[in-house]
Amino acid sequence: MTSLIRDIRLLIKSPRDYLYSFSYPGNKKVIIKPFDPGVTRVVQKITADLKILCPGLRVHFIGSSGLKIAGANDIDLYLSCSLTEFSFYLKKLQGYFGPCKKFRGNIVEWEIVISGFPVDVVLIDLHNRRLRNQLALYNLLKTDRKLKQQYVKLKLGLNGASQREYIRSRMDFFNRIKIPS
Repeated sequence: MTSLIRDIRLLIKSPRDYLYSFSYPGNKKVIIKPFDPGVTRVVQKITADLKILCPGLRVHFIGSSGLKIAGANDIDLYLSCSLTEFSFYLKKLQGYFGPCKKFRGNIVEWEIVISGFPVDVVLIDLHNRRLRNQLALYNLLKTDRKLKQQYVKLKLGLNGASQREYIRSRMDFFNRIKIPS
């Protein structure tokens, strides 16, 4: 019953995201691991390379690894620039990361593996609402110790859950957070 109530709440609050959650497998399990400091070295290397390759590009290291908490030990990087610089940086980033996995207007995504760590990279317009929301949530979790502890507890409790359940539970958690303006 609890999942049904949560799903109805998600359908009302975030219908598009909720429907997209069906694209995640219901039979593939999520494995939550302790934070691996090796992630930091990989991010430092990528960031240093990108500063040389794309000096004006903004690099945002977010997600569980950015917060240094338990998670999938993957790396979530948002790279932001103005729309006028977008195609310039896209070409350079394709040379560095290879062909992109998804391309939707002013959002380009790569899913790669570097030094054994899965890396999700998003090139995005610096004024995009998705970027603003991601950074606001990340900064709130980074600064609000109690909220961060609740998030860690949620993630640890989802160890072994299906990817779909994991995504929906996190969406519900984030939807309940009031982001300060």
